[in-house]
Formats: sequence, C-alpha cells, structure tokens
Amino acid sequence: MPSAPRLQMYAVLVALSLLPLTTGADAQMVPSQSAPVQAASVPATAESTLAFARAPRADGTVTITISRDNGPDLTQALAPNAPGWQGPLPADWVRITCLGERAVCLSIDRGATDEAIVRLTAYPRATLTATWPATVAGQAVRVMVSRQTEAGDSAFGPTRGQWSVPTRADGRFSLDVPQGTLDIRLVASGCAAVYRFDVKAGATTALGPLPCVPGGSIAARVRDSQSGDTVPSCVATVRPSGPRVETDSTQRFARMMMQSARCNEFGFFQMTGLAAGWYHITTDSGNHVPDIAEVEVIDMAEASVDLWLTAFRTLPVRVSPPVAPDGRPWVLRLRSKRFTDPTHGWARATVGPMGEVRFSRVSPDEHEFEILTQDEQLITALDASVPADDSPLNITIPLVRIIGQVSQRHQPIAGATVEIEDNHNQQTFTTDDSGTFTGWIRKPHPEQRSMLARVSGPRSAGRFGRMSSFQYRDEHTMVLNLELGSSRVTATVVDTTGTPVSGVPVTLTGRSTPGTPENPPTLSAIETNASGVVVIDGVVPGRYTAYGSHFTGDIQPMEIDIPADSDFSVQLAFVRRREHILDVVSSQGVPLAGTTVIIKSDTVLLQQARQTDSRGQVILSVAEGSGASTFSVLADSQMLWSGCINLSAGNRTRLTLPPPLSGTLRLALPHSYSGTPVLVSETGGILKLSDLAHWQKAEVTEDGAHAVDIFEVRGIAAGRYRPMVSDALYLMSVVQAACAGAISFDDPSAGTLTPGGVLELKWPTPK
Repeated sequence: MPSAPRLQMYAVLVALSLLPLTTGADAQMVPSQSAPVQAASVPATAESTLAFARAPRADGTVTITISRDNGPDLTQALAPNAPGWQGPLPADWVRITCLGERAVCLSIDRGATDEAIVRLTAYPRATLTATWPATVAGQAVRVMVSRQTEAGDSAFGPTRGQWSVPTRADGRFSLDVPQGTLDIRLVASGCAAVYRFDVKAGATTALGPLPCVPGGSIAARVRDSQSGDTVPSCVATVRPSGPRVETDSTQRFARMMMQSARCNEFGFFQMTGLAAGWYHITTDSGNHVPDIAEVEVIDMAEASVDLWLTAFRTLPVRVSPPVAPDGRPWVLRLRSKRFTDPTHGWARATVGPMGEVRFSRVSPDEHEFEILTQDEQLITALDASVPADDSPLNITIPLVRIIGQVSQRHQPIAGATVEIEDNHNQQTFTTDDSGTFTGWIRKPHPEQRSMLARVSGPRSAGRFGRMSSFQYRDEHTMVLNLELGSSRVTATVVDTTGTPVSGVPVTLTGRSTPGTPENPPTLSAIETNASGVVVIDGVVPGRYTAYGSHFTGDIQPMEIDIPADSDFSVQLAFVRRREHILDVVSSQGVPLAGTTVIIKSDTVLLQQARQTDSRGQVILSVAEGSGASTFSVLADSQMLWSGCINLSAGNRTRLTLPPPLSGTLRLALPHSYSGTPVLVSETGGILKLSDLAHWQKAEVTEDGAHAVDIFEVRGIAAGRYRPMVSDALYLMSVVQAACAGAISFDDPSAGTLTPGGVLELKWPTPK
C-alpha cells in the first residue's frame, strides 16, 4: 500500500492537472499553482503531454513558458513547494522553457522530440558567459546545450536546450543554463559551429573567447534512383569524415558534430555553419535503402548535391536441400556488400520446411549470404546479386559427408579434436574410441586437392596441422585419413643464468629442405610448465625453427632438425628485456618530436618504425646483454641519419643528428628477383624498400631481355652506400655484419651520394 506522503503528492498532482490555465502577460507576473490556461481557439493535442519535475537542489519558484506558433505564449508559475505538474500541450506549441530563482531547464523544441510525453526537468541554475570577436558582436547567437548523463554519454539530441542570445557591442553574452557537466554548441552567422565538451558548469562558468571560423553549408535534393522522383520527408544526417575522425579518440568529436535535418515536401534539405572539410551524408526515408555520400564543404560556400536512394525490395529465396542433415531447418542471413555503414548489419531468417524464405527490406544489389545450422555452424558463404525481377534467388548447398580417421604410429587416437578448414568450411569434430569422426561439410571445389586439418591429441600439449589429401568413396561421401607424426619433442626454456622459465609458449615453424619440398606444419604448444618444459607430441620429421615470446622476454630463434620415430630434446635460450631510452636531438641540441626512427636490430625487440614523443624520445625494449644495433632516423620524408648505436652501456642513449645533407638515389630493380633487397650505409645503417614511404617508380627500362624498374627516392642522407640481397629470415646477420664493419664498400656496386647529387645503383644478383 502507498505511504501517506506519496498519496498526498499524488492527490496534489491530480488536483493541479484539473485546475484551469491562465494566459497572457499578466499570467507571467503572478505566481500560481494552477496549470496553464489555454485559449478557447487553441485545442489541446492528444499526442503530447507536458510533465514537469525538479532535480535535487533545484528549488524556488519556477515559471514554465510554452511558446506557440500562432498566439500568445502560455505560462505556468510553480510555487517553491510545488513538487511537479502534468497536463496537455496546445496543438501549436513550438518551444518549452523554464526559469526560476535557483532553477533552470533545458529548453525543448517541437521538432527535437517525437515523444508523446515531453518531460521537462528543472536543475540547479548556472550562468554561462562567453565573448565573441568583433565580427559577431551585436548579433544574435544560437546556443545548444546538452546535459550529460551519469554514464558520461551525451549528444545534441531530443533533450538539448536551444536559445538565441544577443551579444553586446564588446562581443560578450550571458545565458542561464543547468548546472552539471555540459556539451555546448554555439553558432553565429558567418562562423562555423564552436563546440565545448565536458564543461563543468557551476554557479558562474566562463567559456572565454570564442573563435569565429567562417563556415560552409550543404544543400541537397534526395531522389528515387528508379523513378527520378524526389523523396519527401526523408532524414539526412551529416557527420565529419576524413583525417579528423580516423582515430578512436576523435569518434566522440564526430558524434557530437553530427547534425540531422528532415527533407521538405520536395525532397530538399539544407545544413549551414559547417567547418571546412569532408562530410558523410546518410539519407534514409524508411522505404529506401539508407545510403552514404561524401561531400566536401568549403568555407563561406555551399556544396550542392543530388542524392539518390534505391527503394527496398522483397526477395524470395529457395534453399536446396531444404533442411540440414540433422532434419532441422537452415538459418540464412544476408547483408548488402555496397552499403558499408556498420549500423546496417545482417538480416537473418529461418528457412521454411520446403526451403523457402522471404526478406522484405532488401537493396537490389550484390549481397553476402551465409547458411548456418541451428547450432550456428557455418556451412557455406557466397556472394550473389538480387534478381532484376521478382523471381526467387536459388541457393544450392553442395554437402558431403566426411568420414575421418586419426592415428599415430598406426594406432587410433580416441578423444582427439579435429578442425577442418578451407575457404568455405571451418568445422570441428571429436574422434570416438576407434579414432573415427563423422559429419557434414560443404563439398570442396572440384579443383581443390587438399584441406587444412588441425588435430589436438588428448595426451598432447600441441596442435598439429597438415595439408591432408582426401578421397571420395562416392559422390556424397569423403574419406580423410590423418596420420600424425611419429616424433616427440621435449623443449626446455632457460634464461642466461640457466634458470628455467615458465609460462612461455613454444612454437615450431617448419621449413622446406631438399628432402622435404613441402613445409612441415607449424606446431604451437601450451606454455612451459614450472620446470620450463613443454612436450610436443606427434611431430612430422623435418627442419623447424623454434621460437616463442613472453611479456618479459623472448626465446632466441633456433633451427632444429627432427628425425622420424625419435624422442628429441632441445634447450632453448630465453633472453629477458629491459627498457632503454633513445633521445633524438638536432645538431643544435633541440629535441626532435614526431621523428620516425626505423629499427633493424638483433638486440632491440619489437622491431618496427617508431615515432619520437613530444620530448624527442623513443622507449625501446632491449634484450639483456645488448650490443650495437642499427637505426635509421627520418623526418618530413627525409632520411637524416642511418647507422649503429651501442646500447650496452646504461639505460639511456643520446643521438645527436648532423645537419641534414641529402641527395637522390636511383635504384634499378629487376622484375624477377629473390631475397630481400637492402641498402647498407658506410655508417652501418640498413634500409629496405618498405622502410621509406616515398619511393617513386620513375620508369621501366629493358636490360637485355629483362624488364627493370627504376625507383627514385629523394632526401637520402649523403654518404657511401652498397646494395645487398639478403634472405628475409636472416636479415639480422646483415645487421650484425654492418655494425661490426664486416661489409666491404670497395665493391663495384657501391657508390657515394653527395649533398644535392644523384647516385645510381643496381641491385646485385643474389649469390
């Protein structure tokens, strides 16, 4: 049963809602607890009802003003002890505002909400002040405010407050807004919108000087792509695109700048006050496929475009066979390949008992289709275009029953997990006591001769993969025999002190040899145990590279040959990491921020191109016992320096770059080359083609009967260079030789690049 205070409040609200409304200017001056009075000529709308409430600390007298399209404003003054009010709105209401001694609410425009009940809440009052430049002084400024929720998300949506505020001759203005965390959008004539996010509005909050950046506008007409007729009452949404919103940190910026407009009866809409740049326009009518166009906005100019929408279609689909092998219906889902907006996802339906299914809102273009079982097992995926007429789309699922056997040393393995994978299959099976597994998969393409099968044995820590040949017993039955390797590998991981290292995953990557033309499978194991040991069973004979990575360090790669029918043991060296700071400064001692440092090293882990921070620093993860490492430093597409740095002393190194003296390299690279081409500088630097983003293919010539590409790169540091060709897996051996000074520059293929000059080099033939 409700408590007595709640019954009293309910009685007050009911009584208030039945009292008459007062109108006119007099009603604005006299506080009253009655509901607003409507003029007899203004009928109340049955669709909209105004509800008012107070937030904590929003006390005092509050006056609600209902602006109308035709006629005087309606007001309602609520006394300090009035807990709330609820009543109907006039049919021609335009805007609702409220203001009190210590309370204020976000104003609501009729076009900003589709709610049947318009909720108006008063919050503690704050005063917002700001100053525009002289170009805006004296004109009215449009201000939109949104109060953030407790979850921290906010948008300029249906609950935003909108005001038109005049500025004084000095450009200043003030506005009463709710207290709390606000997102604010300000628009002045001739200026792009100004945004202030996460404003902590207290009693008095100053936004400070506001910039006036000239803005542009978009004017567009939306048409039906089939008939050419305009599409009335569509909704257009504009949001920024391009470099401003390519990172996660600016996604909220894009959402807050998003604006929407509704097309008029002629399919036209306009948006103004847009900052210069690229924008995505998303248009949706409810009866057409939402589409995206990209438009460039220029300051103080209007981008005029025609946007075309395609009407939805009904697509009947027939699936054969009509049901899955287990007798249960298929699940079919589809999505358009043309429409890339992430909100437009998969449409999903269950196929009927006769194989029929119908989708009602489909775009007439190419779609991705997926057939799944009721257990969410993907059976097939395909691309197909929607038929031009109303004929159904026929999808045939080529199924085949698979019968497999898993064995090791000709003994069946029970309880093993088998994963079968190709372009259209990714199914998992479990062997029974006889080592057999059965199931249904999509039939491979007739030209496909092998499939990837991964087996995890119940007594093994590893996962084994091999390309397995398969045979057909008949048209609908496939036979697959998986014979695992016969060798066992026991790997022990120890650090430089001989202490076992636990928790490190060990991986064996097979390499082809003259005796094994095909690569053995890659074998991944679980992490090493407390004794630093991991056992990998069922290994196929061959040559492997053993390696592994852990957040504290890495296993030094080691090449091993594993014979057949053997128990093979190996000890792997684990090298721990330490942090090393590289300071990059100019010849005048100024830290260089945003400078790219390219790392080629056998001692620096996580080798990649890194950028210096605001202090000109790069933090490196360096292996224990590090020696010399090779680095290249680039800035503004120009290579400033390339050479070796000794990282063995201390945890910090200062690299002072010489004055930038550079030239141009022209490099001749034949079409058919093997290995990795690298440039070695006399200072020990190592560069690959992929290290520099501004290589330019200048021309293609003929060297005898062979085509040769001429690459040109500008901004290379002056000095002596020699081209070399290295196996991609063993680039570190070139790094070690370069830092040790073991590479001769007396080779005829070497040359000297002078400042401002051009050096032409040819890649040598691999030896």
